[in-house]
Amino acid sequence: MKNKGFTLIEILGVVTILAVIMLIAVQPVTKIIKNSKEETYEKQLDAIVEAARLWGNEHREELPQNNDETLIITISQLQQSGYLDEDLVNPETQEPITDDQVSVQVVKRSSKHYGYYIIENN
Repeated sequence: MKNKGFTLIEILGVVTILAVIMLIAVQPVTKIIKNSKEETYEKQLDAIVEAARLWGNEHREELPQNNDETLIITISQLQQSGYLDEDLVNPETQEPITDDQVSVQVVKRSSKHYGYYIIENN
């Protein structure tokens, strides 16, 4: 009767090969995950700016009237007005994005143009 099991050397060889594969794969996978979280956060910031633009179109009377005047629009204002979902979450920390962390500054640039800029308070 033949022994159908693996020898210790064969098992060590397989474990060594798997360890080398993990060493090669872990760093790129970690970098991909980090980059995707950063991209998701940037897209959320873009969505916040777009929501502020939409809010500004509906609330022209509240926007700055003179050049270089500013207005701060908060996340909670945008959420209460229905321009943002209630559940914006920072993908890196898994915590909600709040007024303390992010707001939008609106600056009047000319008679018809406004600039919308993200302010991050880290």
